Amino acid sequence: MNMKKTESEFLEKLHAEAAFQHELFSHRVLPSKVDVLTSFIGTHSWQTFLFLALVTSIVLEVIEKW
Repeated sequence: MNMKKTESEFLEKLHAEAAFQHELFSHRVLPSKVDVLTSFIGTHSWQTFLFLALVTSIVLEVIEKW
């Protein structure tokens, strides 16, 4: 009986998560054209962060020199 209850709870949670994922996919924040870019950023987050930090510091140094 307990096993059936946990399986039932798991399936309910799984169904709720699937509905949530479907809602996220159907109402996109960004267009599908940027999927490759967002996937790259998600996979290489530290490299992206370091690159943006480098670019920001260079821009700030250039602005400071003016």
